[in-house]
Amino acid sequence: MKNVAVLGCSHSSERTHDRMWPVQLAERYPNLNIINYSMPGHGHYYMDIILKHLMYESEEQIDWIIVQFTGFHRHHIPILCSKPDPMFRSSLAHDTHLPKNYNALSLCTSRRIRIHTLDADSLEDFGTISTNGAHDHKPNEGVYSEAEYFTRLFQKQVIDMAKYLPLSCFTIWDRPNVDNIGMKESFWAYINRTYNLNEHLDESGHFNDKANTILVNYLEGLPLFSQHLR
Repeated sequence: MKNVAVLGCSHSSERTHDRMWPVQLAERYPNLNIINYSMPGHGHYYMDIILKHLMYESEEQIDWIIVQFTGFHRHHIPILCSKPDPMFRSSLAHDTHLPKNYNALSLCTSRRIRIHTLDADSLEDFGTISTNGAHDHKPNEGVYSEAEYFTRLFQKQVIDMAKYLPLSCFTIWDRPNVDNIGMKESFWAYINRTYNLNEHLDESGHFNDKANTILVNYLEGLPLFSQHLR
């Protein structure tokens, strides 16, 4: 069985709903052991920690990594806590009806303050947060943040790592597309161009089960992705 690690946000997590694309991928491919590290509300800082853990400290061999890029401006402040044992813990309920070859793990130190709208007029300097930065989902034109710069670096790192590791990446959100599997556009853009977007979103603004099925079908049709499925 092939161990597959998935890194993403709420658009890849069963916590959003239980028909997300990694769950459906596990249903279709019992030869894949899906280990989903996706965490709702988290960004590329969190994914970078997971990626480094998989490379340097994971006791389990990972045969394929899938990275779902998220929003540019997600920034978290780590909060001190006791060192957990273990570092990662399953986040699935005991009575889950998800496939047996599907598990979800979360980093037990991931208690963080998520920064939303902070700007130079409303924040005094403290620690490493300065009034010269702004962090927002959709900042004003010209605003730039460390989180956005980190996203650029993280995306370049992932693309570069894929040259020598079995690693696939793509973009789901309505964001500038970055992928290495031949999508050429974000999945959001694909759905908006090909289908009625509103019919494929749930009440929370995430893709519904129908859209996630379309995503799995789409990924299966991309040779650079499907080569890892067997």
